[in-house]
Amino acid sequence: GGSSHAGWGALLGGLVGALVGGFGVPLVGNVLMSFVGTFVGAVAGEMLARGHVRPEIRVGFGAVLGRAVGVAAKGAVGVALAVVTVVYAIT
Repeated sequence: GGSSHAGWGALLGGLVGALVGGFGVPLVGNVLMSFVGTFVGAVAGEMLARGHVRPEIRVGFGAVLGRAVGVAAKGAVGVALAVVTVVYAIT
């Protein structure tokens, strides 16, 4: 697992990536750069905590995987809410 430095780095990196990504391609750039920022932030935070590179790459991939699962779950909840709203509106 990663250190708390990696967690904070992933959080801050994701936020910065989402903000910076908005200047390129709208919406898609934000999402893509938030994943890149999460990876870079987690790796940088772990390097700051431990001082070597090898395990940090795994921590970065784990942070991106966690972000992807979170985005997918959030999307699934959004779709479910939309379906329930439409069903109640029809009946």
